[in-house]
Amino acid sequence: MSTGTNNIQQRSNFNFNPTVCKNKENVIVALGKSSVGQGALWNWEDYLDLIRKTNQEKEQQWLMILRAALDIYNGKLIGLAGIPDHKETREQMLRDEMKDLLRENIDSCIKEF
Repeated sequence: MSTGTNNIQQRSNFNFNPTVCKNKENVIVALGKSSVGQGALWNWEDYLDLIRKTNQEKEQQWLMILRAALDIYNGKLIGLAGIPDHKETREQMLRDEMKDLLRENIDSCIKEF
């Protein structure tokens, strides 16, 4: 009976699409054809904190953070949790935080000089 089952499996075309599932902690699980992957969705603040922590050059750090923040605000950097795709909604949501970030970066830049 196992030979018959193997023949059926060999002739069958399994047709399914990869599936992505997520939970409340921004952890995603991707179910692929032959593997399962797990990753994390980052929100924009965590992403900017990662740049702060991993960039050792203080002179360039503020510029890298500013570039990333502007890319998020303008919709060029996508895939971060909680950032709307719609331009006006995204800009309205991030406007005050971006102003604060600009002030912070300008202040740190002035202190360096």
